[in-house]
Amino acid sequence: MKRYKRTYFLLMTVLIIASLWWAVKVIYIDGGNLIRKQDELAQVEKQIETLNQSVEYYPLIKAQFTKSESDFDTLQYSLSSHNNFVDILEKIRSVAKKQNIRIISFSPDLRDSFPAIKYQLVTTQKHVERIPIQFQFLGDFFSITAMMEEFMNSEEMINIGSIDIESELELGGALTGEMLLYTYWYVAGERAI
Repeated sequence: MKRYKRTYFLLMTVLIIASLWWAVKVIYIDGGNLIRKQDELAQVEKQIETLNQSVEYYPLIKAQFTKSESDFDTLQYSLSSHNNFVDILEKIRSVAKKQNIRIISFSPDLRDSFPAIKYQLVTTQKHVERIPIQFQFLGDFFSITAMMEEFMNSEEMINIGSIDIESELELGGALTGEMLLYTYWYVAGERAI
């Protein structure tokens, strides 16, 4: 009888441990997985809803893209190209001469200073390149501001990137400076330069 009692308690202990293990597995392990799966399902449902909204707005987005693309194509008439880059350099020199500013050094850099987005283009090879032109000059305050104003109001797209002006007492109070200008090229494909 003692032997059956021991077997009975041993069997009951194993049964209780198995029941507890089953409860822990169902409640904690499977319950945690269930919660994770419900969160993933909610995220997928949100993505499906977003995609459904995108499908609804597709004609509007396509029309906006087509308009933006045609607007971008009109840039070629307002931006310069590498063919008339010399004209822009001459414009800068003539504006400086007109405002009595002496150009000490002039260094255009024909490399594109925009990030290399042209390599990311898939639908078109049309893009805009920003060309930096740096020059040092000598002049007075009013002449320098008049020159800057002329650059900002010119027909060609010439933007002032930075300007650094210093006073030169040895030169009778004249100002020396360094200016970084940007001009832009519209490129319809790969540039030959």
